[in-house]
Amino acid sequence: MPILSNEKSTGGAQNTTYNENYSAYNSIPIHIDAGPSIQNQQRKPHEESSWPSYTPDPTAIIGIIAIVAYFLQAQIMRKTLVTTNRPYVSMEHIDVPNPVTKINHLGQIDHWVFSPVWQNAGATPTVDLTMWANYTYFPDVYGIPDEFDFPDGSSNERGSKVTISPRSTKNGERLSISISELNKAWRKNGRIYIWGWAEYSSDLFRFRSKKRSEFCVEVIVVGNPEIIECSFKYRRWYKYNGSDSECLRKAGFCARRVVAGDPFWPPPAQ
Repeated sequence: MPILSNEKSTGGAQNTTYNENYSAYNSIPIHIDAGPSIQNQQRKPHEESSWPSYTPDPTAIIGIIAIVAYFLQAQIMRKTLVTTNRPYVSMEHIDVPNPVTKINHLGQIDHWVFSPVWQNAGATPTVDLTMWANYTYFPDVYGIPDEFDFPDGSSNERGSKVTISPRSTKNGERLSISISELNKAWRKNGRIYIWGWAEYSSDLFRFRSKKRSEFCVEVIVVGNPEIIECSFKYRRWYKYNGSDSECLRKAGFCARRVVAGDPFWPPPAQ
């Protein structure tokens, strides 16, 4: 019996020690790192960056805007200056000088001379102006074919280089048209066309860039061209009439060259 009593008391002491150890183990604080909190994850970028924050200076912004506005205004003023003062060259009319005829050995009119008159309507003179003119007779009463390329003349030099003063005129190439061709046009058996161009520059243009003007007119014969009282009218063709971007060709383009007045259409086969 005492032995049994001692075993029970010994077992009770062991249980007491186990409970104390278990309680002590449960009382140890345990910390689990679950990463940054939601508040840390939503932190603003400038709070995470090591760079110092910068607030723009309103005075600096106003200064930059003022500089940009100054340059834009300067560009507008320059464009306005060029537009209002640049030379504007165009064909004003066709001149028939008096006397305009050449009398042959029989005392008859041999041909008439036509000269396009170029006008500078601008406020400044032209620089390096080149003028050119040509003509041909078309037996077709319907006029110039659509594929016609408006060739230049056969002169060794590329047109006449002159200067036209502001708001003044200058005569261009002198074209001699025979009486036989004028008679055919008068009788409606064909048509005569005069065309030409002028290229020029100005001190106002950037890099002395070239401008161009083109014209093409039909010669309307009013009356008998064999008498001195004959007169002429001119009708603009729908093509090859314009200036700058309206031109058929760009400035500096070299067209095909032919002898003025020759029946050069259609062009010879290559």
